[in-house]
Parts: sequence; C-alpha cells; structure tokens
Amino acid sequence: MQAAKKIAVVGSSHVTWWELAIERRQIPQPLPAIVFIGRSAMPIWADYIQAKLAAIEDQVDEVFVFLGDLRFGNKILTDGEFIRTGATSGSFLYIDKDLISDANDKIMLGLTLSYLQQLSARLGPKLRILFWSSTFREYYNLETGRYGGRGNYRHPVWNLAELIAPFGSTAIDTTALTALPIDSYFLDGNGHCTSKGYAFIYRLLAGQQAVAAYQSVCADFASWSHLLFPSGAERYKVNITGASIAFKTLLKAVRTDYFKLPAQWAVNEVKTCKTVEDSYDVVVYLSGLHFQDEDQVQIHAKIAEEKANLQRLSSGGSLCVIFWDQWAREIVAQRPEYRQQFLPKHPDGRVRQIEQAFAPYEVKPLSLISFVDADGMVECGSSFEPTTKGFAALFHLIMAEDMVTAFARYHKMAGYCLNQAYDANA
Repeated sequence: MQAAKKIAVVGSSHVTWWELAIERRQIPQPLPAIVFIGRSAMPIWADYIQAKLAAIEDQVDEVFVFLGDLRFGNKILTDGEFIRTGATSGSFLYIDKDLISDANDKIMLGLTLSYLQQLSARLGPKLRILFWSSTFREYYNLETGRYGGRGNYRHPVWNLAELIAPFGSTAIDTTALTALPIDSYFLDGNGHCTSKGYAFIYRLLAGQQAVAAYQSVCADFASWSHLLFPSGAERYKVNITGASIAFKTLLKAVRTDYFKLPAQWAVNEVKTCKTVEDSYDVVVYLSGLHFQDEDQVQIHAKIAEEKANLQRLSSGGSLCVIFWDQWAREIVAQRPEYRQQFLPKHPDGRVRQIEQAFAPYEVKPLSLISFVDADGMVECGSSFEPTTKGFAALFHLIMAEDMVTAFARYHKMAGYCLNQAYDANA
C-alpha cells in the first residue's frame, strides 16, 4: 500500500456512496489516507465543495475529481443573482427536469468546465479529472443508437472526447471504454459504481490508464469470482429463479458477465424455468414478496398468493425459498437516511413472519444475519439490489454454508480484485 500518499476525492452522490460502501464493509478502502468531499446531487462548483477543498488541498498529494451528472444544480438558472451577475453562490442541488434543454445544458456545462479550469490552474499536476457519468452516458447512447449511434455519434451538448481534450493528461481518457462492454461497472442509469466499477476506479487511483485498468479488472474478476461461492459449489446442479429484485439483479449480472457462475449453476426466469426435481440438486426461488402498509388480512392474502406461485413451480415441495425483497427493505429502513421510510406500519419488520409462514418449503433465512453484516449486502439508495457481498451471502446460504465463511471468502476476493493494484505498486 502507498501509505504516504493522501488523496481527496471530490464529487456528488458517487462520492458519498463510495464512502458509505467502505463504511459498510462492502468494499475495502483503497488508501489509508483518503478524504471524501461531496454530497448527493451536488454540482462540482458548489460552495460546499469549494470551501471544503480549499481547506484541505494543501494537505493532500492528489485531488481526484469524480464527476457525476453535469446538470446537477441547474436550478441556479432561475436564480436572480446568477442571472444578473453569473455568481454561483448558494445551495443548488439535484436536477430540475423542467429546466433541461440544449441551451440550458450548455450553460451548466460551462459552469463545470470553468470551475475545472480554475482548479487546473491552481492545483497543476496535483489534479486528476474523471468524467465518469459522461463516460457511461456516451456508452449507453452508442449502445442504443441514440444521437447517430456508432460511427455517426454527435451529442448536441456533451461529447466525451471534447470534455476531456481541454485538460490534457489531467483528465483520464476514458473514450476507448465506450467501445468495450462496461455495463457491469455501473449500478444504475446515474452511473453509480458496482464493486467492479470501484475496482476500476481503484486502478485509476493507482496510476493505471483506463484500458489497462479495464483489462486488469476483467482478468481479476474472472480469476477470483469463484470466492463468491462455497468451496465445491461446482459439484452441484443449482437452478435459481424468482421474481425478486435480487433475481433481476443476478440475471443482469450473468448477462453482463459481472462474475462467472459455477459450471452446473443456472439462472432462469420463472416463465422458462424447468424445475423437475431430479434435474437439479438445489432449486432456489428468490421471492419478491414484500409488505409496506398492508393490514393483516392483506398480508395473509399476499402470502397465500405467493404459496400458490411456488406450488405451480414445484409440485414436490423440494424448492428452497429466500425472501430477499422484504428483508432488503428492512435493512435499508434501518439506515439513518431513510428512518423507517419503507415500514410505516410495521417498524419491527415482517421478514421473520414471512419466513415462518412458508412450510413445508425450505426457507433459507436472511433474518438471522446481523445488521452490521447485512448493511454491506444491500446497495446504497433505495433500489434494494444486492451488492457483490450480498451475492456472496446468497450463494453460501443456498448451499447451507455459514455467513462467517461467506464473508471471509468475499473479503478475500475483494482484497484481490480491488486493492491488488496498490499491492503491486507497493
């Protein structure tokens, strides 16, 4: 580890989610000395960021600007002082969709570029810039054929190469990534990172160029993702299906080559799932059953409906069930930023009641996992998606392995895949 190096990471929710992911032991910290500056939906030119950065920039070796959506703070376009003088003082957060237009977007782009130029002049080689969300948006637009698609692409306001060019080597050149399959690096349409995305960022922090970092991440995840699964998992035939958020996220992970499943494991949608009992050693149903403000009668009705779904799926009762969606809501509801938001009538949760109601099916209980461990299993925000650590727990739970083993194997993998770049340069 490069213990002597101190980095300030500056940005919006991408930075706050990164910091939370470390606090929740979802991912390891890249450096002993790293400072995060930013707030959700905050523009890079915000007063808060400028003040915090000015106070610390002389104490760090590098300022890493991790850019989210360049429209953040566009409410400033209606501010009288800004209209009169161009001053950006004040608190401007989020994106007002009613203010989105090419003309307004060009103004917002100008504010970002102007502040970055100021930082470049002030910090010199200490500054590094990553147009992260812009990289994802351009990749997505190219993949979906928007704005001319591949070969004829031209966005009316922001084009990645033109964003990077004015800053020379200060800006990390990610243009080549838009031709590579990088879906698995992004959690959502806002460009928040998956663990694989963080692994890529960690390599950039260690000094690797974008394409080399991409190749390194792909190789490491291919080599070490077996640690997400119990030892010997490849010997069993496992079929995973369901209608939960966890199942949909798993299906996406498999389709985008996020990690490799053991050779005899399969992921199938319910409508195409074949669960003949002697075809698989284990058949798993990830249930989407969840409650928010239902009364007791409605709860019993939803439980009965889900039991009927399971009966249609497996006549022999050999199915095992995991109630991810309800459990994930209860975990997120315990986080300070949500304060029971998803459990208005049931502050104590319902997942244990659900797990106990589904005999004779074999229920793999998530409710026994402590919040300290569980917090790192669910992504930030309110998508309720499993993190890579969450997948490790699910895969071990499926095979009746204990969580101590699951988390130990996961953290070993995370150490290899996220911090290996620093170890190699130590």
